[in-house]
Order: sequence, then structure tokens, then C-alpha cells
Amino acid sequence: MAWRILDVGIVDGPTSTSIFEAVGIKCSRGVSPNTIIFWRVNPPCVYVGYHQIVKKEVNLETCKKLGFHVVRRILGGGSVYCDKNQLLYSVIVNIKHSKIPCWMEEAYKTILKGVVSALKKFGLKNVFLEKKFNAVVVGGKKISGNAGLMDGNLIMVNGSFLLDCDYETMGKVLVNPLKNLPGNPKKIEDGLTSLKRELGRKVLVKEAFKALKEGFEETLNIQLKKRKLMAEELNLALKLKHKYLSKDWLYLMDYKHEKILG
Repeated sequence: MAWRILDVGIVDGPTSTSIFEAVGIKCSRGVSPNTIIFWRVNPPCVYVGYHQIVKKEVNLETCKKLGFHVVRRILGGGSVYCDKNQLLYSVIVNIKHSKIPCWMEEAYKTILKGVVSALKKFGLKNVFLEKKFNAVVVGGKKISGNAGLMDGNLIMVNGSFLLDCDYETMGKVLVNPLKNLPGNPKKIEDGLTSLKRELGRKVLVKEAFKALKEGFEETLNIQLKKRKLMAEELNLALKLKHKYLSKDWLYLMDYKHEKILG
């Protein structure tokens, strides 16, 4: 079964979220094929889960001083700090046109087998999916955090593949950087790792791209054909970007919370 792979290179946070939402909308309507998007983000960005209150999750003044974006995504899950040392992926599937299970827990398990397979290609041992955190871990430390969405025909699973990790900056921009790490760590580095740390060498982006592509192909029994965004996807993404740049969207849950509190 042929799926599409999109490599959108290095983009900013609002651009990335508008692209994967646009592709998700078109895929759910049967206009776009099942798709896996790869990207890296620069400037660094804090992606906030759809249901989260920004002011409780992100040190906004620090992000502002550093010139980082803060973006609310359409997917659930926790807040994550991302930079260009992570290869980010979005697996976007119309369940009518795939064999992906149509309930979220099993979809996670099926899709993230590809990430586990990719990590094993680097010779890493003790790699598995930690269900409690929807994360792929190596030796008990998270190396790929993930978030998901199920809406009608659409299933979307996004995640990070850590080539390296800036623990210091992560600790500055997140209010509680230990929140979604396994093992009740006292320091970020006790619960989070990277390929560079595990292998003792720098891993090139093209190495990670190849491993992830092959991992998804093998575990999902698909072929990934490299393509570009269709014109209608790009046009929709440009329209959606206005939403991701707006304060109304960023503080959506903050405003709702304040309204409830009166």
C-alpha cells in the first residue's frame, strides 16, 4: 500500500501546525492520501496540548526574551520544547483507507512500532512503548514523546525523535519539565535522553530520516512515496496559519478557564 511522505524541512512552529492540520483535513475527506510528514522547527518552539492552559505550562516571558514561538496544537497531550535537534513527525491516516485500528490506544501502539523499529536500527536495546506516557523509551528514559487526535475518519499521531537534547533550555521554558517523564526523575536528564547521548556520537538528520522512514514502512507494511504538498493543502495551510498566530487560539483554554472561574 503506497502512502505519501512529505519532508517540509525546517519551518517555524505556526507553519508546522498549519501544515499538519491542513493535511489532516484533506486526508479525512479522502482528498489527500495517508501521509507522514517530517519536519524540524526553528526558531525553537513550545507546542502546547489542545486542552492545556498556557500560563500553567509555559514560562512565557522566557520564551519571549529568547524569541521562541509558543503554539497550541490541535492534538492533545502535554507541552513540549522542540528545536532543530529533533526530527518531528506527523502520521496522518484516514481509517477508511488503512488498516490502522480505529481506537486511539491501539492506533498509538500500531503507529509507534515504527519509531521503536527505527531506534533499534541504531543498535539500541531495551526500546519499547511506555503506554502511560504515550512515549517511546530507551532504558527507561523517554526519547520520543507523542500526542494524538481522533476525529471522525482521521487519526493523527505526532511525535519527536530526539537527535540531541538541550536540557537547560527545556528547563527554562517549561513550568514543569519533569511532568511527562517516566520514572519520577529529579532532573530532566534522568527521564529524557537522545540518540547522541545513547550512541556517544552526533546523528545526522538524514540518518534519522532514513531509519524512521524504513521503520514505518516495515511495521505498517506500506511504501512511502516522496511527494510535495498539493496546492489546495498549501492554500488551506496559509489560511490556517492566521489562527496559529492569534492570541485567541493560543489562549483558548486560558480564556475558557477564566470564564468558568467568573
